[in-house]
Amino acid sequence: MFLEQATRDHTFIHCLVHVPWTKGVFGRLTQDLGSLRDLHGGPIYALHPPEDRKHFKFLNRMGFKYAASYKDKKGRPMEIYSI
Repeated sequence: MFLEQATRDHTFIHCLVHVPWTKGVFGRLTQDLGSLRDLHGGPIYALHPPEDRKHFKFLNRMGFKYAASYKDKKGRPMEIYSI
């Protein structure tokens, strides 16, 4: 996981998983996200392409909630989720 400070008030999270998905990986990732949230203190946002159902499931399992939608620079629909 890493954070991207997009603006003074908007921090986006990125998460890359390079191992097979297991309950243990999910548990450690959940703990790490909790620690990161405690250290950060404010809302953390995630970008989501609406057609990616697997990513949507991941965001929901991690506790993210829908916040907004927009079109990116190429005109593709995107959604923003926050935690």
